[in-house]
Amino acid sequence: MFKWNPKLITSLKYYPRRQFLRDIKAGAIVAVIAFPLSFALAIASGMSPVTGLYSAIVGGFLVSLFGGSKVNIGGATAATVMTVSTIVAREGAAGLAVASILAGIFLVLFGALKAGYLLKFIPRTITLGFTAAIGMGIFSGQIKGFLGLRMGDLPVRTVDKLMASGAALGTVHLPTLAVGLLALAVLFLMPKISGKVPPSLTAILAATAAAHGLNLPWRRSGASTGSFPRMSRLRNCLRSTTTWWPGWFRNPLRWQC
Repeated sequence: MFKWNPKLITSLKYYPRRQFLRDIKAGAIVAVIAFPLSFALAIASGMSPVTGLYSAIVGGFLVSLFGGSKVNIGGATAATVMTVSTIVAREGAAGLAVASILAGIFLVLFGALKAGYLLKFIPRTITLGFTAAIGMGIFSGQIKGFLGLRMGDLPVRTVDKLMASGAALGTVHLPTLAVGLLALAVLFLMPKISGKVPPSLTAILAATAAAHGLNLPWRRSGASTGSFPRMSRLRNCLRSTTTWWPGWFRNPLRWQC
């Protein structure tokens, strides 16, 4: 029988002040890391950075509110970048919204049917291959930004990304490369210096300080940062709820608020 019991309800029954202070520290660190990470994953997926910020805020909040574990960290993940980028390239943002809603419905159904045990029948080779393919896809998409290459939009396929980046190697931007190497050095060396400070957080701070404090030349990545919707537009969307659902179901790929 399906039983839903959010861990937040049981955790708050005994929640000491000491644990609250620890959670504040952990939440601040995760937020600082998730902020640029959500931007980067949104760009890698073919969306605007502000879309990644929305996803990190809403997804992280809902996972913590309704999740069944008190040690979950909900937010942007690199595991779906390749799938999302393919959907965006073929169907656009509206197609991504439809796919996300359908994926959520299937996940709820799988949970209600207790279908998680089926995962044990998936061979480990498939899991490793899938993970390696995701890593290669993300790596191929970051060469342009890491080297500061002067080139247009990247193709969707991994092999095409590698070929396009290789053809533009003559346009390497040395200051951009220097900042990237600094971030990598911090990531590798920080665990040996101190195990209490997250290496990724230190790398972000070091790279930011190097880029701004040393007044290095910089170049835009070419991605539009997007903008937050005005409150008037949000109110109009809420007021038009009666026409939203019929219009969405008739043609979800073309409907806009």
